[in-house]
Amino acid sequence: MSGLIETGTGVTHDPEKESLAEIIKRLNELFTGEGLTNKDRLNYLHTIKDKVMENSVIVSRIEANESADQVMLGDFPAAVQNAVMDSLDTHSGLAENVLRDKEVREMSLHVCYWIRF
Repeated sequence: MSGLIETGTGVTHDPEKESLAEIIKRLNELFTGEGLTNKDRLNYLHTIKDKVMENSVIVSRIEANESADQVMLGDFPAAVQNAVMDSLDTHSGLAENVLRDKEVREMSLHVCYWIRF
């Protein structure tokens, strides 16, 4: 029986994996710097995304399935920029507290262990 292919020998096309690979490639191109890992880059963007998603106008536009082009014409770029600035202020303040206050530092150690990062 010629022409039959054994199970598992065909190549599958997984768009989700291709999208993830493309995202990682773009992250590496966008965020260069010594010591940055893919996880550093991704965690940073998750932080920004989470902050942007606090904006109900942005969320409603995204949930309405507006195209990326339509969303970019609205408040989205400003919301991302504000999220970057807010994140910088927030993380700087949090880091200062951890470094300055022994009690906060020790509690942070326990929480980090507890969440098993």
